[in-house]
Order: sequence, then C-alpha cells, then structure tokens
Amino acid sequence: MVRSLGRYARNAGPILEQYREKYGDWPLRQITENFISACLECLKPHAARNHLKALRGFLRHARHDVTRNLKPPKAKSNKHPSWPPEMIAQYEGHHAIGTKARLCFALAKYTGAGRTELTRIGPHHIRDGEIDIPSRQKTGVAATMPLHPDLKAIIEATPLTGLST
Repeated sequence: MVRSLGRYARNAGPILEQYREKYGDWPLRQITENFISACLECLKPHAARNHLKALRGFLRHARHDVTRNLKPPKAKSNKHPSWPPEMIAQYEGHHAIGTKARLCFALAKYTGAGRTELTRIGPHHIRDGEIDIPSRQKTGVAATMPLHPDLKAIIEATPLTGLST
C-alpha cells in the first residue's frame, strides 16, 4: 500500500517511474554521480531540479545517496511583467462594466488576491464594505480586504450568474 506523501509523491512518482522503466534492472552501484549528472544535463533547469529532488529522495532511502555533492541547477522563471497603464486602459475599454471579464479584472486589480481566491470570491464574501476570505488556499490564513469604491460599482453592475459567483 502506498502512503500519501502529498505534493512530493505526485511530482516524484512519475519521474521515478521513468527511471525505473529505463534503468530498473541495473544494479544500484551502477548509478553514480556522473550518471545522474549526465541525465540532468539533458534537461531544462526546472525539470532538472525536479528530477534531482526525486532521485535524491529515492537514493537516500536506498542508502546509496550519490547526489549529495550535486547542486541543483539555477532555474530562473520568466515572470509575467505588470501591464502598463495603456494596456489596462485598452482592456477596460474593450470589456464593458457588467461583464464577467471586467469583474474578474477588477477583483484582481483592486484586491491583489491570487488566482485561486479570485475564482472563489462570491457575494457571500462581501460584508460591511469588506471582502472576507475565511482561508486562503495556499496559506490557510484568513484575509480581509477593503472594498474599493470602483470595485463596488463594478460588482453592483454585474448580474449574478449563480448563488456563489
């Protein structure tokens, strides 16, 4: 029976399965630091980091940790730049007040909430001029944000599409 190891198992399982299919019949002593280093060099930086984490966990468990001297590759992400004011004005000009697209944009713009919170915010979260989120998905911490007057006007102009959205 497999224990639930959370995110680690979801990410490491498929990676380890690839190695098992290719090299599963090799003796463990043939898996060396050079072998793992060569495998990681063929991958993009983010993938190489994930493979190293998965292999390191497995090899430590097997008491054959040849990864201890390997450093994870530097992986820089290309963050999405903030929209300049002209782009914001263009978006707001294209999507009229009262549309779902404009409401979603306004919620993001005036609350700074994450994507997961934006999808869950509904009329039942608005109380006394504030948006009250009982627990954020990533941190589990409650959040209360003031309701900006422009956001309030957009919310009032947008028709309800269900009980919770």
